Amino acid sequence: MNVSHNLYQITLPTPFGVGPVHTYLLIDNQITLFDAGIYTEEAWDCFNQQLNELSLKIEDIDQIFLTHHHPDHTGLISNFSQHTPIVSHPNVDVWLKRNEEYFTRYERFFREQFLQWGIPRALLDEIASLKGSLHYAGTGEVTIPVEHLDHVPGHADWTVFYTPGHAQTHVALFREKDRVLIGGDLLLENTSSNPLLEGPYGEGNRREKPLIQYRESLKQMQQLDVLKVLPGHGPIITNVNELIDERLQAIEKRSMLVKKLLKNEPQSAYELSKELYPRQKVGQLLLIMSQVIGWIDVLLESHDIIEYKDHGIYYYKVVE
Repeated sequence: MNVSHNLYQITLPTPFGVGPVHTYLLIDNQITLFDAGIYTEEAWDCFNQQLNELSLKIEDIDQIFLTHHHPDHTGLISNFSQHTPIVSHPNVDVWLKRNEEYFTRYERFFREQFLQWGIPRALLDEIASLKGSLHYAGTGEVTIPVEHLDHVPGHADWTVFYTPGHAQTHVALFREKDRVLIGGDLLLENTSSNPLLEGPYGEGNRREKPLIQYRESLKQMQQLDVLKVLPGHGPIITNVNELIDERLQAIEKRSMLVKKLLKNEPQSAYELSKELYPRQKVGQLLLIMSQVIGWIDVLLESHDIIEYKDHGIYYYKVVE
């Protein structure tokens, strides 16, 4: 489907609750694929069918640009020639190469953090699920790393914007002449883009605060005055600033709910999670804790609550 000048949307199935994922094909002096779906035969067949409808073959694609490292955006790179350049944030390389040193450090980080957030030791086995969907991800190597305000190689009218929050590797691409943004998972119409906790990329680095980052990335998009967002999932977005305001208000509303819960008595992050999500299921721990820690980070930044440690566990209470 043609969605903008020289830009075509290709939609691929996923087994995830978020539903199908969109990739985008920019046909210009060179042909660039933005994101690569998920690594399944069904997605690969669907991709080739839609490529054929554009009278193109796999060999016609000059490079692949990944907006971030999540499996539903990287999978099909495994089916391309190893000589096809991959353009992305440099830390995507860790995930494409399956860097075991990083994953060991990642697991150690979450074991320590989960215990400090009050999570029972019996639930630490869920940490194994942190890599659970990697079999859907692509393998390869970032051959052209890009940073904030770089231009997309071969497409000088497209600018890279670093937009962390949903992922520490997340970037979006903006074309100023028509104010179109290839947004990855930065802004979605039908669901919030969950800012997910990640382990530090460098040994000893501090934990990033993804919800605070996500809030700043949304504000950055508002300053660009984007007219159209081509998202990774769901319908194309044209009410961009209105939807951003909704997302920012939702962050504030949920943070105030957490503050209200803490007025009764100090609680650990895990105790808060049980109040906010009483029907937790196996495999949801990282997603739930990402939400809860995000709201705690917002309240700590605004000095609405304070943090203290007791017997190795962090507790939070409202500032009187």
